[in-house]
Amino acid sequence: MANESIFTKIINREVPAEIIHETDKVIAFLDIHPIRPGHTLVVPKTEVDEWQDLDRETYREVMEAAYDIAHLLKQKLNPPRVGMVIQGFDVPHAHVQVTPLHEATDVVSTTRDPDFMSQEPDYEALRAMRETLVA
Repeated sequence: MANESIFTKIINREVPAEIIHETDKVIAFLDIHPIRPGHTLVVPKTEVDEWQDLDRETYREVMEAAYDIAHLLKQKLNPPRVGMVIQGFDVPHAHVQVTPLHEATDVVSTTRDPDFMSQEPDYEALRAMRETLVA
Protein backbone atom coordinates (compact mmCIF):
# COMPACT_ATOMS: atom_id res chain seq x y z
CA MET A 1 0.00 0.00 0.00
CA ALA A 2 1.55 3.30 -1.10
CA ASN A 3 0.13 5.53 1.65
CA GLU A 4 0.14 3.28 4.68
CA SER A 5 -1.36 4.72 7.82
CA ILE A 6 0.84 5.41 10.81
CA PHE A 7 -0.89 2.43 12.44
CA THR A 8 0.19 0.09 9.63
CA LYS A 9 3.73 1.39 10.08
CA ILE A 10 3.49 0.53 13.79
CA ILE A 11 2.10 -2.93 12.96
CA ASN A 12 5.00 -3.46 10.52
CA ARG A 13 7.46 -2.24 13.19
CA GLU A 14 8.56 0.67 11.00
CA VAL A 15 7.57 3.11 13.74
CA PRO A 16 8.08 2.35 17.46
CA ALA A 17 5.14 2.06 19.83
CA GLU A 18 4.47 0.93 23.38
CA ILE A 19 2.53 -2.23 22.57
CA ILE A 20 0.47 -3.73 25.38
CA HIS A 21 -1.51 -6.41 23.50
CA GLU A 22 -1.17 -8.25 20.20
CA THR A 23 -2.79 -11.15 18.37
CA ASP A 24 -2.78 -12.24 14.73
CA LYS A 25 -5.56 -9.75 13.92
CA VAL A 26 -5.28 -6.95 16.51
CA ILE A 27 -2.66 -4.76 18.13
CA ALA A 28 -3.08 -2.37 21.07
CA PHE A 29 -0.61 0.34 21.96
CA LEU A 30 -0.47 3.50 24.04
CA ASP A 31 -1.55 6.74 22.39
CA ILE A 32 1.45 9.09 22.10
CA HIS A 33 -0.77 12.05 23.00
CA PRO A 34 -2.92 10.53 25.72
CA ILE A 35 -6.06 12.12 27.10
CA ARG A 36 -5.07 10.45 30.36
CA PRO A 37 -2.13 8.13 31.09
CA GLY A 38 -3.04 4.66 29.87
CA HIS A 39 -5.03 5.91 26.84
CA THR A 40 -4.78 2.93 24.48
CA LEU A 41 -5.55 2.45 20.79
CA VAL A 42 -6.91 -0.94 19.74
CA VAL A 43 -6.28 -1.40 16.04
CA PRO A 44 -7.06 -4.17 13.54
CA LYS A 45 -3.96 -5.24 11.65
CA THR A 46 -5.88 -5.02 8.40
CA GLU A 47 -5.93 -1.40 7.25
CA VAL A 48 -9.60 -0.51 6.86
CA ASP A 49 -10.65 3.14 7.08
CA GLU A 50 -14.01 2.80 8.87
CA TRP A 51 -14.79 0.38 11.68
CA GLN A 52 -18.13 -0.69 10.22
CA ASP A 53 -16.28 -1.96 7.13
CA LEU A 54 -14.31 -4.52 9.15
CA ASP A 55 -15.26 -8.13 8.61
CA ARG A 56 -17.28 -9.44 11.55
CA GLU A 57 -14.54 -11.71 12.90
CA THR A 58 -11.99 -8.87 13.03
CA TYR A 59 -14.61 -6.53 14.54
CA ARG A 60 -15.27 -9.07 17.31
CA GLU A 61 -11.55 -9.43 18.01
CA VAL A 62 -11.09 -5.66 18.17
CA MET A 63 -14.00 -5.33 20.61
CA GLU A 64 -12.82 -8.27 22.73
CA ALA A 65 -9.37 -6.69 22.93
CA ALA A 66 -10.93 -3.33 23.88
CA TYR A 67 -12.91 -5.10 26.61
CA ASP A 68 -9.75 -6.77 27.95
CA ILE A 69 -7.81 -3.49 27.81
CA ALA A 70 -10.61 -1.71 29.70
CA HIS A 71 -10.40 -4.30 32.47
CA LEU A 72 -6.60 -4.02 32.51
CA LEU A 73 -6.77 -0.22 32.84
CA LYS A 74 -9.36 -0.47 35.60
CA GLN A 75 -7.29 -3.05 37.50
CA LYS A 76 -3.90 -1.37 37.14
CA LEU A 77 -4.83 2.35 37.22
CA ASN A 78 -8.14 2.33 39.14
CA PRO A 79 -9.76 5.29 37.35
CA PRO A 80 -13.38 6.20 38.21
CA ARG A 81 -14.42 5.05 34.70
CA VAL A 82 -12.92 3.59 31.54
CA GLY A 83 -14.37 4.93 28.30
CA MET A 84 -14.37 3.74 24.73
CA VAL A 85 -14.61 5.98 21.67
CA ILE A 86 -14.66 5.25 17.95
CA GLN A 87 -14.48 8.38 15.83
CA GLY A 88 -11.77 7.86 13.20
CA PHE A 89 -10.92 11.42 12.22
CA ASP A 90 -7.27 11.42 13.33
CA VAL A 91 -6.03 8.40 11.36
CA PRO A 92 -7.81 6.75 8.40
CA HIS A 93 -7.39 3.27 9.91
CA ALA A 94 -10.19 1.83 12.06
CA HIS A 95 -9.39 1.94 15.75
CA VAL A 96 -10.96 2.06 19.18
CA GLN A 97 -9.73 4.42 21.87
CA VAL A 98 -9.90 2.96 25.38
CA THR A 99 -9.22 5.61 27.98
CA PRO A 100 -9.14 5.90 31.76
CA LEU A 101 -11.63 8.66 32.59
CA HIS A 102 -11.47 10.89 35.64
CA GLU A 103 -14.18 13.38 34.69
CA ALA A 104 -16.92 13.69 32.08
CA THR A 105 -14.96 16.24 30.04
CA ASP A 106 -12.24 13.64 29.32
CA VAL A 107 -14.55 12.19 26.65
CA VAL A 108 -14.73 15.56 24.92
CA SER A 109 -10.92 15.54 24.84
CA THR A 110 -10.90 12.79 22.20
CA THR A 111 -10.97 15.60 19.63
CA ARG A 112 -7.76 17.16 20.80
CA ASP A 113 -6.22 20.57 20.31
CA PRO A 114 -3.82 20.63 17.30
CA ASP A 115 -1.19 22.40 19.43
CA PHE A 116 -1.31 19.56 21.95
CA MET A 117 -1.15 16.96 19.19
CA SER A 118 2.00 18.57 17.72
CA GLN A 119 3.92 18.43 21.01
CA GLU A 120 6.78 15.96 21.36
CA PRO A 121 5.44 12.79 23.03
CA ASP A 122 6.73 11.91 26.50
CA TYR A 123 8.32 8.61 25.49
CA GLU A 124 9.69 7.93 28.96
CA ALA A 125 6.22 8.26 30.50
CA LEU A 126 4.77 6.00 27.79
CA ARG A 127 7.43 3.35 28.42
CA ALA A 128 6.79 3.54 32.18
CA MET A 129 3.03 3.19 31.60
CA ARG A 130 3.56 0.10 29.42
CA GLU A 131 5.69 -1.39 32.22
CA THR A 132 2.87 -0.70 34.69
CA LEU A 133 0.23 -2.26 32.47
CA VAL A 134 2.05 -5.39 31.35
CA ALA A 135 3.75 -6.17 34.69
